[in-house]
Amino acid sequence: MGASSGECVFGTISVAADIRAGGGVFCVVPAGVVGTVAVRVMDTHGQALVGGAGTFLYFEAPTVTGVLPSRGSVGGGAVVSVVGTALASSAGVQCRFGASVVQGSEVRVVSSTLVTCLAPRAAVGGVVLEVSVNGGSDYSSSGRTYLFERAVLVSAVVPSSGRSGTADQVTLNPIP
Repeated sequence: MGASSGECVFGTISVAADIRAGGGVFCVVPAGVVGTVAVRVMDTHGQALVGGAGTFLYFEAPTVTGVLPSRGSVGGGAVVSVVGTALASSAGVQCRFGASVVQGSEVRVVSSTLVTCLAPRAAVGGVVLEVSVNGGSDYSSSGRTYLFERAVLVSAVVPSSGRSGTADQVTLNPIP
């Protein structure tokens, strides 16, 4: 199975292509501006190798500038607001908490600067929370963290009442 050369044309920008005997074409996407461009595959003589043209969407890379709350239970289920830029997309927004990806009904795009994600179950510790706007092919690289903590279940508050206007201390007894 050999490969021949040709070119991929993204809009008006040509890049080298490896044309595989089995029908696959591999090329490196050139830098471009936000928007959709036509993609054509040409042989070394400038002849189109594929009928019609595909399209490629250049999108603005998402950034995460804030995570609220920045911590939650290891049991998951918290609604986490992710604040940033370029967070809206029709290609499938996902949130990645460390290695755990949430998508579909667990993600809600509120605006291009706000996405809410349902935190997954996880082990105790901090993870990086990033967002993808292209179905998980690429993620932001902002490095914002979310901390998973063990929930403390309280069985009693001692004392359970006190005088108003004072700074009494109480003890929260955990459920064993």
